[in-house]
Amino acid sequence: MEVFLEVTMQHKKYHAGFMDKMRQQPEVTSCYQVEGEYDFLVKADVTSEKELEKLERSVRKINGVCSVQPVYALQEII
Repeated sequence: MEVFLEVTMQHKKYHAGFMDKMRQQPEVTSCYQVEGEYDFLVKADVTSEKELEKLERSVRKINGVCSVQPVYALQEII
């Protein structure tokens, strides 16, 4: 199951540490630093809801993370 996490950080000073942690997550297939309502868009491939919850919990524990919003990909259009 392909999912996305919209991650908002407390401050830009935490960005480098967050990016390092994302590189260490085997489920994470892509991580984009973005401009807008959140700071990072994380793309992950998980096998179950339980695995998604585990990933979400680990992301929330990263220093400087203030919110994580999961988004589910229902269908690929292009």
